[in-house]
Amino acid sequence: MNARYDLIIFDCDGVLVDSEPVTNRVLARMVSQAGWPMDMMQCAAQFNGRTIKSCMSEIEAKLQISLPSDWEDEYRAQIHVLLAEQVEAVPGVEAVLAQLAKQNHPFCVASSAPVDKMQITLGRTGLWSLFAPHIYSATMVDNGKPAPDLFLHAAQAQGVEPARCLVIEDAEAGALAAKAAGMDCVGYAGGLFDHRDKLRGAGAKLITAMVQLPALIWT
Repeated sequence: MNARYDLIIFDCDGVLVDSEPVTNRVLARMVSQAGWPMDMMQCAAQFNGRTIKSCMSEIEAKLQISLPSDWEDEYRAQIHVLLAEQVEAVPGVEAVLAQLAKQNHPFCVASSAPVDKMQITLGRTGLWSLFAPHIYSATMVDNGKPAPDLFLHAAQAQGVEPARCLVIEDAEAGALAAKAAGMDCVGYAGGLFDHRDKLRGAGAKLITAMVQLPALIWT
């Protein structure tokens, strides 16, 4: 098989691990308690794919308040406990990664999540060892998604030109970041939170199951 790309860059939450229901339940509850009522689905639509600091900035601007100094720490503490107990791999992604590994095709993860969160989610699902040390977080760059910084950082670290990279995303912010980085993007719309319209609008080519991904990587 001939590969169309030299590097496959995976987002983590919602692409590799089905963590979004857990994190959005917690975030929706905390945002509602702060004074902006929303449920899990509304939370996902509002904040999907962004760093928690970016979410907090929007919450504070919307409510014209300053969140408590320990608000982020409380959010992280709650999701870490639940993710360690509940998170599972996205259906079909393990087979895709196994095929990439069999072909010795480079791949990495580039996520808005901090590394300690990925250690929990990728660790519980058995995916950490497949990616380490090629694990990149928005904490490593100046600007998170939708800025291109993280994807450009990953490509540079892997020694691959941006135009030769394919990004796998489930969020509009990530698809916009890929486009800004000059990379092609596949938008995964097979999870609970279906952002296909936003992904399509951001220029991503849609799939609804991971079994569809290899045909977009190899000819």
